[in-house]
Amino acid sequence: MNPNKAPGQRLTATLSLRDPRGLHCRVSALLAYRLRVEAPDAEVTLHTLEGRQADPKMPLQTMNLGARHSGVVKVEAKGDDAAKAIGVVRSVVEREPLSCEEVIGAIPAEVGGEIGEIRASQHRQIEKVEVEQWKAPGGWLYELIGPEQLGYVSDEPVD
Repeated sequence: MNPNKAPGQRLTATLSLRDPRGLHCRVSALLAYRLRVEAPDAEVTLHTLEGRQADPKMPLQTMNLGARHSGVVKVEAKGDDAAKAIGVVRSVVEREPLSCEEVIGAIPAEVGGEIGEIRASQHRQIEKVEVEQWKAPGGWLYELIGPEQLGYVSDEPVD
């Protein structure tokens, strides 16, 4: 990428995917959100080595890109925010895998559409895991309610 190019020109970069799962839902949601907020005046396209392409401002397109297989994605950006867009894509794609908590923390709860749905889904996953931990032996619900109420069978013989 040449940072000295004038605004409005096409910028490109080839990026290595750090997450072995590729551009899955968490990455796609965060990427779309950040591009919409930080580089709204850029037209951005992701390309795989196999010739598929997607608009990263549309999370479902990005998830369906299949970039995981090659481990590389080429990003092309045009418009006044092209340099910002390349930087945003690089910062999301070339980082360590994202956790549910990181995505939830980075995307405001009031965001709607596909991005909001993905954020909400990640939040539900965290809540489900937490509840299961609370109900498991040693968890606070297990201790408070008791194992029998939570469906655990006692090994103690009944008199």
